[in-house]
Parts: sequence; structure tokens; C-alpha cells
Amino acid sequence: MTDFSEGRPGPAGARPAPTRVGLVLGAGGRAGALFHRGVVRAMAELGLDPRAADVIVGTSAGSLVGASLRRDAPARPSPFGGQPGRRSRPGRGAVLELVRRLADCRLDLVVVSSPMSIDLQGARPRADLVVRLRFRQFLRSEVWALRQHGLRVVTVEPDRATLHAIGGRMLDAPRGAQIEQCAHAHARLRLARLGGTAGPAGGPASGQDRLGRNR
Repeated sequence: MTDFSEGRPGPAGARPAPTRVGLVLGAGGRAGALFHRGVVRAMAELGLDPRAADVIVGTSAGSLVGASLRRDAPARPSPFGGQPGRRSRPGRGAVLELVRRLADCRLDLVVVSSPMSIDLQGARPRADLVVRLRFRQFLRSEVWALRQHGLRVVTVEPDRATLHAIGGRMLDAPRGAQIEQCAHAHARLRLARLGGTAGPAGGPASGQDRLGRNR
């Protein structure tokens, strides 16, 4: 089983350095919040404590989940050097600002939980398919930009089972427990593909590793 709790390799004879993690939580109403709960539970089980993430970025439902994760977390210095984040209008400028800030944090791994897009293996005819594919297109461009800065990124998007649990009701999500459980199972599979790739770029797990195919 993949376990990131040992951190990334340090100098010979030294304790391993902690894995520096960024967590990005997208929008999605009540269904999105339940999706995030499944994802962060999978992270915790694999040794990536989401409460201790070096950076947490959230939108709408994702911001509420991110705030709850930070509520009981120990205080830590701002990864942005104490400078408050700029308020940006939605659009390409805001995305590029986020990419730049994440790149400056020297993270080893960025986990993106994206309830509004879709895992292509789950792409079946449904009323919101076009919208989900559009969100997936936006996500792919943002992930590409992050990887251009040398960041390792793993995305978790709703698979077929999760989409079935969501149905077309993102806001009230009557099958909440099923959504969380499906997201949890899918996130474990996605994160398990990382294997030993949580190390820093240039280390044993760098280069054309398995994460490069985890798209």
C-alpha cells in the first residue's frame, strides 16, 4: 500500500524531510463537499494528512471544506511569506496568479479534488456531460501550467460510480453517503498510482515516473 507518511528522502543519515503538499478543492455544492470529504479521507489513510497541507486553496464548497481542515490544524507560517493573497477576478489572470504562488511554495505534490469535472472513464451520456467536459478542459490547462513549473500533480475527478451517486443533484445530493464513499474509493486508486513519486524533482522518483501518466 502506498504510504507517504515517511516523507521525501533527505541527506544521507538525516531524517526524511516531510512531503510538502498543496491541496486544491473545487466548487460543487453539497455533492462537491461530500466528494472532497472522500478525497481527504483517502489522503489521510495514505499518510498525507490534509489538515497539515502546506497550502490549501478552495472555491465555493471547497473553501468551506478547506476552512474546516484548517480549523483544528496547528498554526504555521504563511507559505506566501506573510503577504495576503490578492483578490483576482475569475479568469486566466487569476489562474496564472495561483499557479505562480503554488510554484513559489516549492511543493512536492499538488492534489486537486475537482467535483465539477469528470474522469473520462466515467464519460457516459448524461445531462451535464458537456459542462463537465468543459470543466475538465479548464482543469487540464491549469494542471499543464503547474507541471511546467515542475510540480507533481494528481487530479481526482468523479468516476462513473461517483457520477451515478451524484445523479443530477449537485446542490442537495440526497445520496450523500454514497457520494463520499465512491469518491474515497476512487481517490485511493488515483493516489496509489503515485507509488514512490512523492519525492522532490531530481530525486529517485523524478523524471518520467508514473505520475506523468496520471492525467
